[in-house]
Amino acid sequence: MTLKKKLQLIIYFNLVVLTFVDAQNSFIEKAKAFQTIDSSIIYTENIYSENKAKQNYTFFTQTTDYLISLYLQKGNYEKSERLIKEKIQRAKDTRMVLDEANAYLQMANSLKQNKKFPIALVYYQKANDIFSKEKHWKGILDYHIYLIEFYRTIADYNEAQRQIGYANGYLNKVRDVKLLIRYYNRVAAVKNETSKPDSSIYYSKKAISFCEQINDKNSAAISYNEMGFSYKNLLKPDSSDIYYKKAEEYWRSIGDYQSMIHVMNNLAMLYGQTHNYDSKAKAESMFYDIVKIVESKKIDFNLRYAYQILSIASFTEGDSIMGLKYQVKYYSSEMEYLVKTHDIETKKVKEKYENELIQKEMLVVTNNLKESKIEVAQKTKVNLLITLFLVVLIGLVIIVIYLLIQRNKSYKILKTQNREKDVLIQEIHHRVKNNLQFIAAMIKMQQNTIHNESDKQVLNEASRRINTMSLVHEMLYNKDRLAYVSLKEYISELVSKLKELVHGYDNPIQFIQEVEDLKFNINNSVALGMITSEIISNAIKHAFINVSNPTVNISLTYNAKDKCIIYEVADNGIGMQIDKIKQGLGMRLIDIFSRQMEAEYEVKKEIGVKYIFKIPYNINEK
Repeated sequence: MTLKKKLQLIIYFNLVVLTFVDAQNSFIEKAKAFQTIDSSIIYTENIYSENKAKQNYTFFTQTTDYLISLYLQKGNYEKSERLIKEKIQRAKDTRMVLDEANAYLQMANSLKQNKKFPIALVYYQKANDIFSKEKHWKGILDYHIYLIEFYRTIADYNEAQRQIGYANGYLNKVRDVKLLIRYYNRVAAVKNETSKPDSSIYYSKKAISFCEQINDKNSAAISYNEMGFSYKNLLKPDSSDIYYKKAEEYWRSIGDYQSMIHVMNNLAMLYGQTHNYDSKAKAESMFYDIVKIVESKKIDFNLRYAYQILSIASFTEGDSIMGLKYQVKYYSSEMEYLVKTHDIETKKVKEKYENELIQKEMLVVTNNLKESKIEVAQKTKVNLLITLFLVVLIGLVIIVIYLLIQRNKSYKILKTQNREKDVLIQEIHHRVKNNLQFIAAMIKMQQNTIHNESDKQVLNEASRRINTMSLVHEMLYNKDRLAYVSLKEYISELVSKLKELVHGYDNPIQFIQEVEDLKFNINNSVALGMITSEIISNAIKHAFINVSNPTVNISLTYNAKDKCIIYEVADNGIGMQIDKIKQGLGMRLIDIFSRQMEAEYEVKKEIGVKYIFKIPYNINEK
């Protein structure tokens, strides 16, 4: 081969490589340009299908790996594992053992994220067997780095430390900067979680030094975020603040708003741990910024978490009204989004179906008219009259049939739509109930860490109020009618749960209920439940000191003349001064929820304390 031919082949090869690299970079840039992961997945799936058909192995592999990473971000483990199995099979068919080993690592990572830890460990070992047989040092180091993260995830820090030692033995054999960055990042994370923040800072700084060599801002941001966590553990909030902000700056500069939101959340939590007014204001401001960025950038981030943090903080501080406000704001926006999306999709399907049906009916009518014209031309005037009569008759029959079909189809569509909406609303009530119970559980966890009995009591009251609100949604979730709550059933269930407060007492309290079976909407049911909970809880705590036969009477009747409900709750306790009753948080809540129902109420001191409520109620509207 002449020198000229060799130069031509080299130039051609370089052009092919440059074209492939440009195509790959263009694909990745376009995929990352989408503001949501779902959009990136749709785009990448199309590219994947095209390259699978073209059998472009190298570019197809790159597309597969990127699509797997997107599925893992969305938690779609079934799809990611299906793609990885195909990748493993291709590697086996082509006898590309290193590709097979790397695919085993991918499968292990997917299984680890899916919390299938024993199976994940099997695939990690499969990968290491191949790397060890091939003496592929880079692969072996990669394997040990993944195991460091694996054992850190399952909190087996002793084994994680062993893997750090194994990986350290290969550092001199592998001079891959990206692998070194990952190694030092993972070691820093383990040191942080084993209460060694000073060591964690040391390894994070080593990772950052390598990041600067290759200008890897994403990995540097990970290390800065880890350093922020380390300084937080060292009780150095000022330094933690600096490094969290540095991580936020780097992720903002590369447009990784998903990671940026998480570090902003860490920063907000840092501010929230400092118990002063300015820090609390900063934390709330940061959470509001998170909501603003997510909404403006339309990125994939669960805004419910930010609202829950604010809600939990409010309940912890005893501000149950603000906590309820944040919860209502979230579920209101969530319900509007789901219902709106459902309505749009249903409307599109219905319009498409109706248009197709109309086109088919018009075609039938047109064909009949053509046949009629031919018959008219061939027959006599007498036959013409008969034909016209038949055409009119057929037309009427077609119209009637068409209207009947349309009516039947519309009924089916509306029936399906209503059933889907009922399921949707029922699911929303289920989610509301679950999240309220989750908040109550978190408050209970916080209560277990507090030794001050007064603070414990505040948290216990917040938990009781949340459970009262949760009960309404639990009842709606389990019923066919989703608009109204049976007051008789609701109050009975609420009293049953409140009895748990006095379970095990030497002198149990008797509850006497005379409640008519009326129905309330959700808002009024929650309000009535909160009022009942506050009154009964207050009686349990204060009313029955040295009372031999403690009793709580609950009466709910409908007054047809005044079109109102008369609701009375009374105890036979020792009584209290009315002015003193009105000073408590419980009474303020009773006042707020009474105004919400537009109810009038009064408190009387008789044998014990008696609350009387007049709640507007039109029984004909229910």
